[in-house]
Amino acid sequence: MGNFKGVGVVFVRDKIAGWGEAASVEFAGTLDPPDRAIYERALATSWIPIDAAGRILVAAARYLYPDEADGLRFIGRDMANEHLTTVYRILLRVSSVAFALSQTANYWRAYHDEGKAIAERGAEPRTAHLRIVDYPDLPRPFLEFIDGYCLGMMDLTKVPHGDVARDESDPSNWRFTLTWG
Repeated sequence: MGNFKGVGVVFVRDKIAGWGEAASVEFAGTLDPPDRAIYERALATSWIPIDAAGRILVAAARYLYPDEADGLRFIGRDMANEHLTTVYRILLRVSSVAFALSQTANYWRAYHDEGKAIAERGAEPRTAHLRIVDYPDLPRPFLEFIDGYCLGMMDLTKVPHGDVARDESDPSNWRFTLTWG
């Protein structure tokens, strides 16, 4: 199983810390000791086991969005909206979804040490695809997180009615289809 940069863990840690010290302590207490140690010590540049990162993100989704079944999508969307800032935000406002998705695919290796991301224009208008290949054991929480990240990226391109559909039929070729209005 692969590794993931600590940026996602640091993101949720900072988001929970924004709720105050009591929330930080309460959330950390919900994690088992090995995951708590990773959660408390992770740096954005640290490589951490992806299965541990997935468990932490799932717990954070339940904590941050207790009434939402799609909490991981919300975390992914929030992270895209926060991390794709400054120059990227300006470029995204004037770029197409296909271009923005190609840039997202280019950054895959900066955050994952397994698999490859491939961006493709769709055959239909207002459609693009993100494929994650050669990573059959990518944990399910990351599939939902990627859904949200793609939605956040589409938010920043200012396209109307952005949506993501996921095809999980081939674990060696995860496919995310992005459509917009």
